[in-house]
Amino acid sequence: MKRLLLILILTLSFQSLSRADDIRDFQIEGIAIGDNLLDHFSLNHINSFDKEYYPKSKKFYEQYIHWPEKGDFDIYDGLTISLKQNSYRVYSISGALTNFKNFNECLNTKDQIVNDIISNFKSRVILDDLNKKLFDYADNKSKKSQIQIRMLDKSALFTVDCTDWSDKAEKKNNWTDNLGVQIYSKEYENFLRNEAYK
Repeated sequence: MKRLLLILILTLSFQSLSRADDIRDFQIEGIAIGDNLLDHFSLNHINSFDKEYYPKSKKFYEQYIHWPEKGDFDIYDGLTISLKQNSYRVYSISGALTNFKNFNECLNTKDQIVNDIISNFKSRVILDDLNKKLFDYADNKSKKSQIQIRMLDKSALFTVDCTDWSDKAEKKNNWTDNLGVQIYSKEYENFLRNEAYK
């Protein structure tokens, strides 16, 4: 019942999107690409969030969001926001969902979210459905199923994926299977492809 309610909430939230393909209309927990994070969290909260930098460049970093004073998020179990050094502008945002009964339930939810995105953004192309094995610090039997949706003007890239960690990886790393919904601005995607790891 909880999962059915989640799908209904996700569907209703996507129905409010503009059909004019304005990427700023896509929000995760009320946050959109281009927003100032200070409009959503206090500076003290932002400074308390965990940060992760990339191995080859510190131009951008990822911030893992928790908001204990407000309780759980409306839909997602956790958020990751990408910011540029010395700025609070949002360049990427992702939401994670956990606690699926099984991997097929995650895949069904992923398909519903993908259908909602493509029905609301007309100027887009759907890229490969990637099914791949993952390195997991255990037995490397974990897997991911991912759909990518790119705006035709290349202003943004959506990804929706389900990760199925192996039993050994879950036990060793204290990880749980999850669904991720991400949106990357063009500038941030270029950074990931050309600077972050090279």
